Amino acid sequence: MSYDKKKPEPGKESTSASGQAMVPRDCNPVDAVDPYTGKPWKLYVRNRKVEQTALKGMGAARELAFTVLNAVQKPTAVFKGVRDSDDGDEDWLIYVSNPAFAYDHQTGNQVRAWKGEVFLVFVDEDRIIRRWFWDEADHMNPKLPVNHDKERFVEKLL
Repeated sequence: MSYDKKKPEPGKESTSASGQAMVPRDCNPVDAVDPYTGKPWKLYVRNRKVEQTALKGMGAARELAFTVLNAVQKPTAVFKGVRDSDDGDEDWLIYVSNPAFAYDHQTGNQVRAWKGEVFLVFVDEDRIIRRWFWDEADHMNPKLPVNHDKERFVEKLL
């Protein structure tokens, strides 16, 4: 872990000797909901990720600024662990949301959210937001991603 030798316990922030919450080097803190307690906690976005996203255009930047933020603050569900190693590992958190709006990556304009899709945000074991994308929604429960109940994730936390 880049900012503390010990992994923080669920619901706990890493703190310095002065009692200040520690932010991982080269990261920006993001307010989020702790899926273990339902209380506020911090996630982090690497500066490099913000810069890479901005280079993709205004739509991608707005998606990060608004859709990702909304997803981690007001998730419809949070899962722990991804069984497909291409999407993360068993310690990652996956925040799921059903935003009302999306952003056109070409124009940057706000548009209606993509019908039949949910928004996923993947957070690693150090609470760093690694990636996000729109994914197909479950046909029986459109607030959750497809195959959420077929061993895609290790467990549902929230």
